[in-house]
Amino acid sequence: MKSLKTLFKAVFLLGFIFSSRLSAQVNEAQDKTFTDLSGVTHNLFTYLDSGYIVMIDFSFIGCGSCEYWAKEIGSDLWQTHGPDGDNTLRMFHIDYEPELDFVLSDYVDELGIEYPVVNIQEQWPEYPVAGGPTCYWICPNRTLNKSIGYTYPDSEISANILYYNCMGIDLTENISLLKATPASSSTLCSSDGLYYYEPELLLMHNDLLDAAEPDPNSDDWFNISAIDTIYQVEVFRNGTFVSTQNVNPNSDGSINKYDSPILDPIDVSPNDEITLVCHYPDDTQAFDDTIRVTIPAEVINPTSTTSDIHIIGHNNLSYQIKNSNGDSICSGNGNSQFTLTNGDCYKIRFFNSHTYDGSLSDGNQNILISFEAGEYNVAGDPFGAPIYFYASPWFYFNVDGQSNTDVNDSWNKLNTHLISTEYFDVLGKKHQLTSQLKKGVYVELKRYANGMVKSRKICIQ
Repeated sequence: MKSLKTLFKAVFLLGFIFSSRLSAQVNEAQDKTFTDLSGVTHNLFTYLDSGYIVMIDFSFIGCGSCEYWAKEIGSDLWQTHGPDGDNTLRMFHIDYEPELDFVLSDYVDELGIEYPVVNIQEQWPEYPVAGGPTCYWICPNRTLNKSIGYTYPDSEISANILYYNCMGIDLTENISLLKATPASSSTLCSSDGLYYYEPELLLMHNDLLDAAEPDPNSDDWFNISAIDTIYQVEVFRNGTFVSTQNVNPNSDGSINKYDSPILDPIDVSPNDEITLVCHYPDDTQAFDDTIRVTIPAEVINPTSTTSDIHIIGHNNLSYQIKNSNGDSICSGNGNSQFTLTNGDCYKIRFFNSHTYDGSLSDGNQNILISFEAGEYNVAGDPFGAPIYFYASPWFYFNVDGQSNTDVNDSWNKLNTHLISTEYFDVLGKKHQLTSQLKKGVYVELKRYANGMVKSRKICIQ
């Protein structure tokens, strides 16, 4: 391994501990002209003079945090603000360590990077790199700021703060509503022909990314504002107001810069659009306080024909089951078997789903719910993220049938583990993130099962 890469990776691990650093000192950009891997020549000041914000992402092959940034944040920025979005941003992925062009090209294709890629053989002295990734945000007035490293969701907030800083909007004291549990067929509970959507939200207070750039060696580094006030979430169904839910951020006994409440169930029907609007008392910025979730056109709620239930998974795969009243029924790790009461709707959540596959089956070996490793991974940060970032959403299943007392004699667990999951659109182009996928996407799953490699393609309608 290259000595420079080893040095930088040590810096990255330290950066993970203290989160992404946001430097907001005001400097003036220096002009650069460069050519991307496609042979197109770009001039920095030409883009700035045309009114574009420019983001330069310095990275190198083998930098894990750089990969996470490009896949989880860079892709969304390009889609939202690039030529196919609101056309306000130009982005460049720049590899600053010696690499052959074709090696770099294959690497970024695997990452799914769609914005221009530039291969330079040494660092630009005008734009020094202090850690990976180092992202320079350059405003049309030629002032620039930078952010260093990747931790979720701090680095995503950092990108938003620096982008809107160029727009003249200060977001450093904003409360951001980042995510809501996506609706899928297995995350809806059915009863008497009705469906219920129970979203989990993720909010963050932004002032960790203070413009003064806190010193990690001082006590002030940990002196950040927490989400500590009761706030409200308004619920709309197809544009019509449904209810207002009050959220107490201290309901679980902990107050910090994040809050991840689970809302009360919302009555829904297929094709409904659910809009969630957060109202935090001290938040004066409302542009990012709304999230919309579309209910699937077809809801197939898994139903067990027996009350004997099996959890199949690695010993490090944890789970928790609750009933329709929200009472915890059981929890455990790895492979388990137990009996539930007939005639009720239950919900199950898996933890560590970014690493291990998991499934829920009934006593007749019918699979009720299954997921691939990483399928419901909210984040990508393997260092220090709260555990709920690595949890699946709640999956719902009904129990309706008779117990099968002979189930133990007929159950056999396959020696199976996931090799890879690759995502392709209908044109055959590979994508790294499910958030990039449109309707009609083909997914190829490769598994090692019983001594053989098996590949299967499915189409997500």
